[in-house]
Amino acid sequence: MFIKNYTKNVIYFILYLIISATISILLIILYFIFYINGFYLKFLEFLIPIVISVFITLTSPIYQFLLKRSKLKFELDNGRDFLIKVFNVSSDSPNPLAKYLRVKLVNVGRITAINCSVKIYIYNSNGELVREPSNLYPSGYHNYKQEGKNPPLINIAAGDFQIFDICSSKYNANPYFIRFEDHFTYSRHEAEINPLSLHNYLFITLFAYSDNNLPIKKNFKIYRDSNLSNEFWEQIDIKECDWRREIKKTSIKEEKQNLKKNHQFINSNLNSKVLGNHTYSTGNIGSNTKDSSKYYYSTGNIDKEN
Repeated sequence: MFIKNYTKNVIYFILYLIISATISILLIILYFIFYINGFYLKFLEFLIPIVISVFITLTSPIYQFLLKRSKLKFELDNGRDFLIKVFNVSSDSPNPLAKYLRVKLVNVGRITAINCSVKIYIYNSNGELVREPSNLYPSGYHNYKQEGKNPPLINIAAGDFQIFDICSSKYNANPYFIRFEDHFTYSRHEAEINPLSLHNYLFITLFAYSDNNLPIKKNFKIYRDSNLSNEFWEQIDIKECDWRREIKKTSIKEEKQNLKKNHQFINSNLNSKVLGNHTYSTGNIGSNTKDSSKYYYSTGNIDKEN
């Protein structure tokens, strides 16, 4: 839907540019025709109102397309205290506490962003996709989660924002399990029987879409920080992270370490071979013409002769 609408807007914009360029060229040609015939002053009087009206007509949609539009961005650190916190998620449950990691989708543009959604991609520490991508639920839409419905599309007014749930960790559950708050988790049985674990860290990429905005994306790292709490389930945290570059740096570092180990292993083997050859040649010094028994015998004779 977004691609279709955006492509249509781009086509309109290009058509306006072509029309404006064509009109400009025609006006220049007319000016030269009138100038050659000596009527350029009358032409200017005739031209000024036409140029003004054409300029307003052509620049209005360009202004709408380039300036007066929605513009989305993700925010995490601005308002982090209420985005990442422990909630009492149920009054009926004996263990109602859960820590949520959430993110804001802010419209910093000039008009309302229509039909906004956020899709999450989850990767392991090697940068491998661990399951199929899925849309996140906006915060507060618990009935959609319980019924396994698709997350609703949200309109975000200019200057306003919408919070989206990313994942949660629940008190008195398996401390390693984290639950991602997306449609896949609440609609697929495999998500229930094979929950994701957070032993070290996971990487995620969030994409935001709307009908009248360019897609945006942001990379994050979900990890555990023992300084946050003594309770293991409360140690989950999130930060912005260019994890693709981090993985690349880690792989380069590991390659260098492996090369260094290989060089050390090769050098140790070469040294052992050199030492082995030296010992072998030393042992052969006395057996160039005779075997070892004759060597010691002859040595004994030499001692006797001395």
